[in-house]
Amino acid sequence: MQTTILLSKNIARRVLLLFLSLTSVQGYSQEEADQVSEFDRFQIVGLPAFSYNSDEGFGYGVIGTGYWYSPDVSPYRTAITAMLATTTQRVDSTWIEIDTLEPRNLPIRLRAEIGYFVTRTGTFCGTGGQVTCDENVAETNALNAGFSPNTNDYNDFIEHYYLRRYRRPYGFAEARWNILPSHPEFSLFSNSRISWILPGDHGNHEPYSGSLYEQIAPEGNGGRWSILQSGLMWDSRNDESAPSEGIWIEASARYAGAVFGSEWDFVGINSVTRGYQRILPNLVLADRAIMDLIFGEAPLDALGTIGGSSDGRQAFGGLHTGRGLRLQRNPGGLKLINQIELRWQFLRLKNNEKSGLTLVGFSDSAWIASTPSSNDGGFLISYGAGLRASLNDFVVRADIGISSEENYTPSTYILLRHTF
Repeated sequence: MQTTILLSKNIARRVLLLFLSLTSVQGYSQEEADQVSEFDRFQIVGLPAFSYNSDEGFGYGVIGTGYWYSPDVSPYRTAITAMLATTTQRVDSTWIEIDTLEPRNLPIRLRAEIGYFVTRTGTFCGTGGQVTCDENVAETNALNAGFSPNTNDYNDFIEHYYLRRYRRPYGFAEARWNILPSHPEFSLFSNSRISWILPGDHGNHEPYSGSLYEQIAPEGNGGRWSILQSGLMWDSRNDESAPSEGIWIEASARYAGAVFGSEWDFVGINSVTRGYQRILPNLVLADRAIMDLIFGEAPLDALGTIGGSSDGRQAFGGLHTGRGLRLQRNPGGLKLINQIELRWQFLRLKNNEKSGLTLVGFSDSAWIASTPSSNDGGFLISYGAGLRASLNDFVVRADIGISSEENYTPSTYILLRHTF
């Protein structure tokens, strides 16, 4: 189904102001800060949360943030954010995050998060770059299991054949330290994550019966894994929420082992380069290149995510990388990913570069293999277009992606923030 929406500039402005102005957060200049009280430097923003992506359905919930402002720290001194959400595909997410800048005037940024995640629609078609998620294979296995075509049991078997369900309580903490005061772009970061993978959902503590995942991991491949990760980064972006110039480069290593309470033992290496170049006054070229390697025995949850400062970001496939492929379609211990976006801001509000409407064309590509030394690697690519609606630091993105790997079936993603 194709939907076309035409908006005049006046209507577009009203749409932006109506839906975004209530959620904008305004900081203070030095002059303004001198004229406001301590109470005025605190602000609470609460609103319903809505999202959509083709893998998890419509998402809805509530999100709230408390901001503490300080005249000498931008964009805020401390932010505490909490969210409670679910989706029509029964994916539940609850978390609370604390982000504080320059505590006690030290050149450090601290962030911590705890949360609980449940999904009934996780993807498992295998690992590496050559998995197919072929529905014909699911149909053959349904017949071999004794189900008659076009019955409820037959259709249910096929629907869940490439799915996995699990629960994941987790905790995350990160520190970034500007080790060279004369070069604030340069910093050291270190983080730690602990996750428990609990097979099944609240009512069924096991994989879907007959699914591919159950065949490979009958008990659900659960357990606890925790990592310690450290690295260096250089960030010269001219803006954090919607950069148009500069680079952001990082390199890190991570380790999971019994010494940190992990039931899995592996080493990971990650590097990410993000670049932003203004081509024309309203046209920006953005690119992100990722290398992520894992050596050792790692759980599927680790194979399907990216390390570094984006630790926990799902890949490859889904709303962050591989838009147009199903979520985490191709997990692997070798992930070489490139994403490129061309961003054209065709409507600007009140000459504010950070507020307006932006059209985006993108392509996500990757080489994925189960391990750095395996021969099951494969090249994957997806591409598409999107729209960004922004007001100051608040950005809503809507993307539609397609890929030959999914027979060009469109996937849609509506959520907050740029992809990178």
